[in-house]
Amino acid sequence: MDQSLEAKVETISSLSLSELIPALASLASGLQPLISPMGDSLVTHRDYTGFVALDTFGRLYLDSGRRCTDESVPLHTRLQHASLLDRLFESLYVRERHFLLNAIARGVASEPQHQHKHTPTDEAQQGRCSCCRGDPNAVILAGYAEGEALYFTYKEYRALWGSQRASGGRTLYNRDGTPRRRWLKASRGQVEEALMRGCNYHSRPVLCNL
Repeated sequence: MDQSLEAKVETISSLSLSELIPALASLASGLQPLISPMGDSLVTHRDYTGFVALDTFGRLYLDSGRRCTDESVPLHTRLQHASLLDRLFESLYVRERHFLLNAIARGVASEPQHQHKHTPTDEAQQGRCSCCRGDPNAVILAGYAEGEALYFTYKEYRALWGSQRASGGRTLYNRDGTPRRRWLKASRGQVEEALMRGCNYHSRPVLCNL
């Protein structure tokens, strides 16, 4: 195929979220890690020419998960993200790490200079750890990305699952320490069960015969 991998990434990046997730899963399943002599983590694909930085795909994955929450997308889209992409990207980054360490051990690649490659230009980001900055490699390998698409606002969660215990949560605080906004995390099982009840809201969840 004559199309470059970079061009393909640009194409799927412009898709709607419901189209992006399966397209990203299909493309990512065929990616092969490639380590440059400088220790850069790249990926290739047998159906496309050239290579792309692995973190380009990692950011697409992370951003699409956050968008599921920010845009209150349908449940089936959220479940698709959790089912198709979570394990796929974790596996991809684990393989990349194995390739990198092996290449360094064999002397065909040098240790990546992360302090130069990823130095934030934004003063607010300087001095923060790689996970706090949202660096894909750190976030994904630490397991923080799993289930990102399954966060709901407090009202959404309670409308869909009532008093059922959430599997996680996060809170945004005001400067004075008071809670500003709260999200609750559903399990994949909860989302599957809600879909079986016929709940697949788009922007305004309703109580679905709990």
